[in-house]
Amino acid sequence: MKKKQLVLDATQYAKDALSWQTAQRDDEEIARQIYEGEEIDSMHALGATTLVDELFHFMNEELGLLKRLEKICPSEIKRVMVPFVQFIMIYLIKIIYGICHMEPVSDLIFTNQALMKLVGFNAAQIKNGVCNRGDSKRKHKEKSGPICVDTLANNLIKLSVKTVEAIFNQGICALAVFGSFPKKIVGIIDTSLIETPKTFPGCGKTIREKEVRDKSSIFD
Repeated sequence: MKKKQLVLDATQYAKDALSWQTAQRDDEEIARQIYEGEEIDSMHALGATTLVDELFHFMNEELGLLKRLEKICPSEIKRVMVPFVQFIMIYLIKIIYGICHMEPVSDLIFTNQALMKLVGFNAAQIKNGVCNRGDSKRKHKEKSGPICVDTLANNLIKLSVKTVEAIFNQGICALAVFGSFPKKIVGIIDTSLIETPKTFPGCGKTIREKEVRDKSSIFD
């Protein structure tokens, strides 16, 4: 699948999943309003906005979650070249856009200047990367963002289970304090698979594909 189609699919997924509306350009309508003397509330460059601007603003200003995320740094990381919160923010964008695998992140997120600036990288880092590691091996292929997908994955897996659990629970608590939930709810928020007996009300069957590699040798 070509990069352009990947970008369109990811953007459409975010719009459908979150019911967001994106800005549309209409030069004729703008010209008509200006000509008729209508007052313009504000002006924004479309290239400087993203689907997640308002979400991160809400997380930071209303819930205070980003401030908590800034304090997280796994003890295994000895040398900090990129603030760990930036890895978390990139991963959140990956989830929001419905990107299932790590590889497409390079084309869909790392090359998007508006998203990368929102995360905290500057223009020089977006173009040239945060360091020169690997430049000697890169002959013709240009860098595709400030970091590579391997750096993102290798750092995120250093988060402990307890830390991930704490992030999740703090998010739920912050939303509750904000008033996102009714006073009393009955439910469960868990992505793990729960096995039930055949007698369980509403039980059903699911089919999941699993790739199995045959490690046996023809010489065995």
